[in-house]
Amino acid sequence: MKKYLIRFLKISLLPIISCLIIIFISVKYIPDCDYDTLKIRGYTLERNENLDAIIVGDSGAFNGIIPAELYKQSGLCSYNSGKIASRVTHANMYLNDMYDYQQPSVVIVETTMFNYYWELDENISIEKYGFFESLYKNHNFIKKQSRVEKYIRDKGYTFSATKNAYTGGFDYLEKNSQIDFYKYITKQYIDKMVDIIRSNNSVPLFVNIPSVTYTNKTQCEATKKYCLDNDIDYIDFNYPNELDNYTDQLDLTTDSHDKGVHLNCYGAKKVTDYIAWYLVNKMNVEPKDENDYFENDCEKFFEVHSKYFKE
Repeated sequence: MKKYLIRFLKISLLPIISCLIIIFISVKYIPDCDYDTLKIRGYTLERNENLDAIIVGDSGAFNGIIPAELYKQSGLCSYNSGKIASRVTHANMYLNDMYDYQQPSVVIVETTMFNYYWELDENISIEKYGFFESLYKNHNFIKKQSRVEKYIRDKGYTFSATKNAYTGGFDYLEKNSQIDFYKYITKQYIDKMVDIIRSNNSVPLFVNIPSVTYTNKTQCEATKKYCLDNDIDYIDFNYPNELDNYTDQLDLTTDSHDKGVHLNCYGAKKVTDYIAWYLVNKMNVEPKDENDYFENDCEKFFEVHSKYFKE
């Protein structure tokens, strides 16, 4: 009997001890996992149902839209949940999670992520996203309060003032792959995204930010048609002459930090200022109420980066 009891205890204690070891290692040695915890889900750190807008997309989103600048120009409170190499399924997962905390009037969808013609399991969820993400999340919240403060201040935006020029103008629209990604599996997840947004009483705004690596003419035209067919507002910065009141246009010789693949802060300011104008004047989006705490966060952002955002 004693032998079986000892064996039982060994079997029972092994997974517990293993988990404790993993937790210890994660806290002690694993570096911060910014993107899938604090950064993307920073809307959980904001006051519940306070945000007017949520931004989703891939790196084009978190390099291209500045929540502090959006607030400055429109009074709208927002958070940028862009994720590196995000698929539409990632965005849908975080949107479903986000609506447990926030009720934004508008969801700004940066459409570069539509270029990925394969997707993940449609049943993916925050809970299924991985055991280690939970460890990372606890590690960050417990050990790195400074990271929390950074994400509250920057609202998910990734700052860069580096200028690394692309000199080809808009030639990337023709030279990139001309695959129509809407013919592939991606479209059904875009449909699902729009349904998630509208079923939660928000409205979608699709925004296409230039990327010389990922943007092409076929994708732009397909996105424009999709938006027309589904009554979705659409801003395409790849075709500046088609935009109303777009005076301070992007120049990829000065507005990119990596030769036209992503925007720097100068390009992001131009994009954000136009989106702010569009939300207020074209979509009639209004702030829910005055938010002193959000204003204070944005003031901290501009204080830290003051030399790059001169009036």
